[in-house]
Amino acid sequence: MFVALSVSADYAGTGYARAYFDVDAAGSARSGLPVFSGRKGWKDLNVGLVAGRSLTGDLLHGLGIYVTGSYTRMQDDFAASPVTSIAGSPNQWLGAIGLGYTF
Repeated sequence: MFVALSVSADYAGTGYARAYFDVDAAGSARSGLPVFSGRKGWKDLNVGLVAGRSLTGDLLHGLGIYVTGSYTRMQDDFAASPVTSIAGSPNQWLGAIGLGYTF
C-alpha cells in the first residue's frame, strides 16, 4: 500500500487570466455576468492525496485499486472573476476511484 500527499500553487500570467477569467462587454451582454478584467498572479492553491493498494500482492506488477482526492482554492483575481465567483465556485473538489493493472 502507498499513500502520497501533494501541495502545490499555480501562478498564471496576464494572457491566461484574460483568456479564461475576463468578461468583456460582449461576453457580459451574452452571459449577464459583469464586465471584469483580471491580472496575473497566484491562480490557486491545491492539496491532494492519493492512495493505492495491490490486489495481487505487488504494486509494481498486477492488479491494484487506487483512490485520489484533491481540494483547490482559487486565489486573488481568479477567485474574484465573475466566471468563478458567480458562475462557478472558488472551491474546487475532485475525487476518483480506479482500478489499474501494471506489467
